[in-house]
Amino acid sequence: MIPASLPRFAYPCSPAAILEMLDVHRALVIENFPMSDSQDELIRWAESLGKLSTHGIGKKSNVEGGFVHLVQPLKEPRQDAYGNIVRSTTRVEMACHTDDYFSQYPIDTMALLCCEEDAAVESHIAWLPAVLAVLPAHHTGVLRRAIFPTPFGHVPILTTIERETVIRYDGYEMGKMIASRCYILEKDGEAAIDALQKSLREAAERIVLRRGQCLVLDNHRVLHGRSAIPEGSGRLLKRIRFHRHAAIRSPF
Repeated sequence: MIPASLPRFAYPCSPAAILEMLDVHRALVIENFPMSDSQDELIRWAESLGKLSTHGIGKKSNVEGGFVHLVQPLKEPRQDAYGNIVRSTTRVEMACHTDDYFSQYPIDTMALLCCEEDAAVESHIAWLPAVLAVLPAHHTGVLRRAIFPTPFGHVPILTTIERETVIRYDGYEMGKMIASRCYILEKDGEAAIDALQKSLREAAERIVLRRGQCLVLDNHRVLHGRSAIPEGSGRLLKRIRFHRHAAIRSPF
């Protein structure tokens, strides 16, 4: 079920209209995306909107066509170059997050195309303004400090670009880095992350993606996750990431 507040387009649709709606609503759904040659069509469609990203794609990635990530549970989940399990190849619940946390220049747009649906699996979407509305202000201040670890140094979770708050956040990826490098987060940082996770759970909307529906998100202003996938599920999403703005820049 897709909420009425989420704009919908029927495929094919104007790239200019999609870009305009993303800048206003930050998320939308494209209906009736073609399933034949869905990988190539998804790549062509994304290229009409911006510059495709290959960050995070390696030899061990579950990928088609060099750009399309297969989000599906595997009997033997994939591992990244560091031996960590790739969550998108597991059945576990995924808390709301933004993609590309470990990139110095996180992509600003991502799309998830549902190729095989499962009515028992919910996708979770959390618009940042709704999250901030329930997040205590003193935690917001902490999240704006550059104290959170990435491979290229410490960054803020929240920052402001063009008078609008944006976010870079993946609690799972951050936790892996803290564990592997024995990084100790300050107590107020830990408290702020706990409060953020609670606010994300409270603010998130739940939807069920159907075959042929493509969910498109502003990766700097909308977080996403999913419920756990039942054993034996054939659910398959195809994910593609891109920079829809001409200049690849990071607000963080």
